Amino acid sequence: MEIRGLKSKEELTDLFGLYEKVFKKTPLSYFKNRLLNDPYFVPQDVRVAIEDNRIVSTITVYRRKMYWRGKEVTFGGIGNVATLPEYGGRGLSTGVMNNAIAYMKQNGFLLSILYTGINRFYERAGFITPQAWQARLTITEIASGQFKIREFEQSDLNAVQELYLRFNKKSNGPLIREPEYWRANLLFAEKNERFLVAEKDKVQAYIRVVPENTKGEVWEFAYDDENAFLELLSFVSNFLDKKELTTAAILPRDFFQKDLPVKIEYEPSDITMYLVLNPEVKKIIGEFENYCFWWTDNF
Repeated sequence: MEIRGLKSKEELTDLFGLYEKVFKKTPLSYFKNRLLNDPYFVPQDVRVAIEDNRIVSTITVYRRKMYWRGKEVTFGGIGNVATLPEYGGRGLSTGVMNNAIAYMKQNGFLLSILYTGINRFYERAGFITPQAWQARLTITEIASGQFKIREFEQSDLNAVQELYLRFNKKSNGPLIREPEYWRANLLFAEKNERFLVAEKDKVQAYIRVVPENTKGEVWEFAYDDENAFLELLSFVSNFLDKKELTTAAILPRDFFQKDLPVKIEYEPSDITMYLVLNPEVKKIIGEFENYCFWWTDNF
């Protein structure tokens, strides 16, 4: 048994073959999209267990940076955890996870973050589940007509990037999106995503919605003008024919600090887990709290 990183992109064919056998409910295009379009992808970041001259277990480390207290924090996102069924029960995922943790430490990552429904497995590797929340928004009648609501266009990208930065740079957790990552992020988008903007002379708000998604419909939003955001919510409520919208995004419990004319209920979410890789990170982030993560960046 050998545990290592991929040596080259040529080994991706074997990796994708494993994905097809393990992730039967998720199309292979989902994984190809995220790996092949990721501007930060390095083959070594895919950690694999090799036996019988093939990949039998794997974990991907996604290189990411996030805002935290106005600073940049480098972390490794954990995704694509998989073992061939016939090799299950042998502790291979644990072995590859331990290898991935050692690899992240060697490469200067300060934290690791993942999203899961099997928290107890990752607790064995030292991951911790922090307090985190999703929001349910009940939309009542909202005045409309001040803003033009339309689909996002590529020509909006610069304005949307700047709005994203203004809206997120003081939060804890949103990814730092450089231009090449923004372009990749749009390629990662779900096929049925609706990316809407509200404008009056310029883009004042945007929202990214994935209809009928089990995690929640609202994956991301940002706004300069609160009324523009409210009109977007009303528009989404109308086209989905739903009064209640749920965020797939993870939000701090006090995210909406102003009194919006919308009923807001926060529901605990336990899908986020983190692992401190370098104790020095505590000087930067303090406690892992008030976490915000847009689900459009999921890995």
